[in-house]
Amino acid sequence: MDTWRHRLPTEDWTPLFSGPVDSVPAEALDAAARILRLLPDIEQLTIGTPDGPIIAERGSSAAAWQAADRVAMALLASSPAVTGVTARAFDARDGVRHATPEDPFLTREGGRAAALRASADLGEISAEEAERRHAELLAGEDADDPLEALWDADAASHR
Repeated sequence: MDTWRHRLPTEDWTPLFSGPVDSVPAEALDAAARILRLLPDIEQLTIGTPDGPIIAERGSSAAAWQAADRVAMALLASSPAVTGVTARAFDARDGVRHATPEDPFLTREGGRAAALRASADLGEISAEEAERRHAELLAGEDADDPLEALWDADAASHR
C-alpha cells in the first residue's frame, strides 16, 4: 500500500507568468520562480516594472495532478469509512475538487482522461475508441455529461 509514495513527484510544479514578461530579462523570471520555490507558502509574486506588473504564480504540472489522483485513489481505497476527499485551491477561482469512491479523481476534467487511459490499458475499449472519446472530451462534445447540460442551460438563461 505504501509503494505509491516512492513514485510521487517531490517539487513538480511549473511557474506561470503573465504581464509584460518580455520587458525583463529571463534571469528576472528565473529569480521569481526561485523565490516561489524557497517560500512554499507563497502562491503568487508580483514584479513591478515600468510596463506594468508581471505576475508569477505556482502552476501545478500534469504529473503533480496525476500523482494527486493516485494518492486520492489510495486514500479512498484504504477504508470504507473514507467517503470522499475535498481539495481547495489557494485561489477561490480554481474552485473545489472532490473525489469519491465512484469518481476517485481530483483532476479538473473529473478524471475522464485518466479513466479512458485506464480502460484502454485494461483492454476494456480499443485505443482508437479511447482516442475518439478523448477528442470529444477536449472538444467539449460530451453528450453524457449532465453538468455540461446544466451549464449550457444556465448560460442560455443569462443571455
